[in-house]
Amino acid sequence: MRCVCVQMAAEIAAPLSQTKKLTMVSAGPTSEVGVSKITTEVLQVVERLPKMVEGITGVDIAKVRPSMSAFYTPSA
Repeated sequence: MRCVCVQMAAEIAAPLSQTKKLTMVSAGPTSEVGVSKITTEVLQVVERLPKMVEGITGVDIAKVRPSMSAFYTPSA
């Protein structure tokens, strides 16, 4: 399961490796900035990915790939 999550994060973050310059905009003094913000945003995409795949394809990744069920727990 960990390997799948790492691979997903790598694929999602891959376009960032081609970036030569990145400007981060803060939403205020309590907002994350810099590398931690980018990391958080990549992880949020990884977290939402199973639900997005199901919404687009109708395929529940947790049922197709049981190791993903520990990664994704549908919200009520």
